[in-house]
Amino acid sequence: MATRSIIKINYGDTKLTLYRHHDGYIAEGGYDLSCLLKTYPKATKLITAMINRQRSISSYDVESPLYSIQPCDNMGEEYTYCLDFLEDKLCLTIIKRNYGTLFTEYDTCETVASKFYKYCTDERTKS
Repeated sequence: MATRSIIKINYGDTKLTLYRHHDGYIAEGGYDLSCLLKTYPKATKLITAMINRQRSISSYDVESPLYSIQPCDNMGEEYTYCLDFLEDKLCLTIIKRNYGTLFTEYDTCETVASKFYKYCTDERTKS
């Protein structure tokens, strides 16, 4: 069974929803997103990196995208990662279905990326 997640990215007039079918947990999908955000803390480069990201779970789907663009915000996801880029700031929130907000941070993109990475790394050590 898959742990689905969506990533909502708001950047100026751009509103994008990306769907991740496998491993949406904070320790996996969140960690992957946090690594991308640390490497690409600006919206346009992050979006490009996510769209180009491939999954390598097994040989039959090695060429399949890890994230797919979706026209809606409800994919039956367990986790929602919301990234609101506001000029030189970023507001990042993680919401778990039936639990509510697990993490929220608002600061410079680099600071939020570092705090998000630490949060996800801490979750990985618990798993």
